[in-house]
Amino acid sequence: MTKLVSLSNEAYFLLSKRKLEGDSFSTVVVRLVGKDQSGILALAGALKGESKALEKMKADIYENRRTAKLRSFPL
Repeated sequence: MTKLVSLSNEAYFLLSKRKLEGDSFSTVVVRLVGKDQSGILALAGALKGESKALEKMKADIYENRRTAKLRSFPL
């Protein structure tokens, strides 16, 4: 069964950005709201297709690790 749904231009744009190759809008909606979003697995794939952002995060992490000051605590 199909239903007609109206979306604002902004909602359509945001939804279309989440589409993967071969996805229908129904598939995207089910993927985004049809699952239990409470666990860490809900984040799996959240950055898929964001290779530039991922590379920047990775570089930032390595830079933070390189420049971090080690602390020692007496035992």
